Amino acid sequence: MDKLMSGDPQNNPMADIPSTSPPPKKGLSGMAIAGIGCGGLLLVVFIGGAMLVARGCSKVMEVTGDLQKHPVTAGARLIVAMNPNLELIKADETTKEITIKDKQTGQMMTMSLDELQQGKFKVSDGKGNETTVESSSAGQGRVVVKGPEGEAVIGGGAADTALPSWVPGYPGAVSKQGGLRVAKGDKLSGMTVAESPDPVGRVKDFYEARLKADGFKTETTVTNAGGKDSAIVSATKDDGKQTVSLVITADGAKTSIMVNYEGPK
Repeated sequence: MDKLMSGDPQNNPMADIPSTSPPPKKGLSGMAIAGIGCGGLLLVVFIGGAMLVARGCSKVMEVTGDLQKHPVTAGARLIVAMNPNLELIKADETTKEITIKDKQTGQMMTMSLDELQQGKFKVSDGKGNETTVESSSAGQGRVVVKGPEGEAVIGGGAADTALPSWVPGYPGAVSKQGGLRVAKGDKLSGMTVAESPDPVGRVKDFYEARLKADGFKTETTVTNAGGKDSAIVSATKDDGKQTVSLVITADGAKTSIMVNYEGPK
């Protein structure tokens, strides 16, 4: 079913995009379903990101003052300052561990920072569950989060967040750096972004035809705002066990293709 909408912001479906991958701050549903212990993937990644930034940012060192002399304590204060929902319980310079409490959930997390200089750290929740976070040193912005329930790969090259076999890729499209791939049990979810020189309409038609041929039920919304075409294609299969959502937008002379998916490995 196709819907043609005007550029009126009140009728613009872009405000309510059904997505398995919303912006990072609000959490992708792929991230949410990962639930890789220790207070959730988003909180772990946030804390890890703060610590990894602290490790290499001279401005942060200037602000915290004693980051070099007391890296664990200063880094812990930085994390808490960046998120008012966190409370610092303990910072141990000897063991290089910090304990932080999520005020909203009451979740307690102990983080081992002994490998922070190599872009790694570990988080435990006191119940025997441990999560590791490792950032790439190859300049691709790749972060791998591994926990008792699965693994998430954030960013990196195209191969790191490649689409599963049941999600079609647009012919000739060039993958952009970034994306997300979450594996949990027999489930897989994620998001990728690619670019194509083809117009929005041609890309939309390809995905509608291909997804329908693969047994998906599709619904499409087409918009034109400010002279820029865009389309949203939502597809479901197996009573919602497999979903593919696409946001296809004109971006100058190119077309941006954001693919969100959830389904089996």
